[in-house]
Amino acid sequence: MTLNAVFASSPGRLASKPGPTSYLASLSNVATGSLDNTVRIWDTTTCTLIETLHGHTASVYSVAFMKDGNGLVSGSLDKTMRYWDVSQLVSGGLLTSSCNCKDYVLSVGATSSNHWVVSGSKDRTVMLWDTRSGQALCYLQGHKNSG
Repeated sequence: MTLNAVFASSPGRLASKPGPTSYLASLSNVATGSLDNTVRIWDTTTCTLIETLHGHTASVYSVAFMKDGNGLVSGSLDKTMRYWDVSQLVSGGLLTSSCNCKDYVLSVGATSSNHWVVSGSKDRTVMLWDTRSGQALCYLQGHKNSG
């Protein structure tokens, strides 16, 4: 089931936008990554769009809120992982960091301490990033193709 199937369709609401490729909910918001290269943040109470974040140049495959709700990480087929400050959702999320990866970023996640972000790429690597410095601290490789 996609997010579009959950909410009723009407102009300006969730179902009227391009289908999400990934989504993650915070306490009162849902973030979606989309094939149109954007990240959108929705109000779960009213089912309306709060912000559209621009910056990726290819489809956004994964999004994750930081545990404190003030940050959002997105991963894209443009081979970048981006960190957004969404604490002030008034004039758009502020892109505070962008990390280049070797291949498509297909998954992202955040630790409960907010100090680490993990990304998984199409090249079967996992990278651990320090959110304070923006630097990759650990590069894990070992996954194999199935089959």
